[in-house]
Amino acid sequence: MPVKPIVTDPSALSVVSAPVSASEIDSVITDLVDTAKANAFNCAGLSAIQIGYAAQAFVIRDGEKYHTFVNPKVKQYRGGMAPSIEGCLSFPGKSKMVRRHKEVVLEDGSMLKGHMAIVFQHEFEHLEGRTIFGNAVSVAA
Repeated sequence: MPVKPIVTDPSALSVVSAPVSASEIDSVITDLVDTAKANAFNCAGLSAIQIGYAAQAFVIRDGEKYHTFVNPKVKQYRGGMAPSIEGCLSFPGKSKMVRRHKEVVLEDGSMLKGHMAIVFQHEFEHLEGRTIFGNAVSVAA
């Protein structure tokens, strides 16, 4: 699949994503990983909405490995809060100090800690139509 352009229009990023259907999982994940790899220097994670899919999917880079999350559900946030200076591929050259939970427990029982938990929360917010610079205004069909 081709590398997709990064969406930078705030109104397009404000769409609340719908669950990924079985028929689109492969293409969405392939496009996410290919686009994340092409932007690896600046990319800790990438959400489907950032490449034009209003779908509940994202990838997180961990060294050379890419972890995929499809229709993720958070069970619990734990471990207190920590400050995080974050940027976003959709807002080139900008960053913002935010506070993130140190641990995230997913509905499937897996737990993310530290950097993985922080990036997960950033990407998960994209699924809800939120960015570190604004909030959701519309819902995907």
